[in-house]
Amino acid sequence: MTACSSSYSLGDMITVGLSTDSNAVDNIKEYGEFTVNVPCQQILSKVEIAGFHSGQNKIGMADMTYDPAKYIDAPVMDECILSLECKVEKYFQNMESIRIL
Repeated sequence: MTACSSSYSLGDMITVGLSTDSNAVDNIKEYGEFTVNVPCQQILSKVEIAGFHSGQNKIGMADMTYDPAKYIDAPVMDECILSLECKVEKYFQNMESIRIL
């Protein structure tokens, strides 16, 4: 779980911008799949805990729960109102950021 710096969608594609020095980027590049979980207002404080800390146990730190996604090998956050299961088409990387399509 990480916070993204930007995102937008066009048709059936979503572009997500992330800092290159995150565990999330390493995992997305390695596995080629990820979920985008959209929280409701009531759980934003939990999402901020998970999104702005580095490490492997962020979901536990935020006291959130998840289940495996239906179509890809990534977690779907139970408390979120919307979860998108995504497969990487390509990515564009510079020294500080990466855009994943």
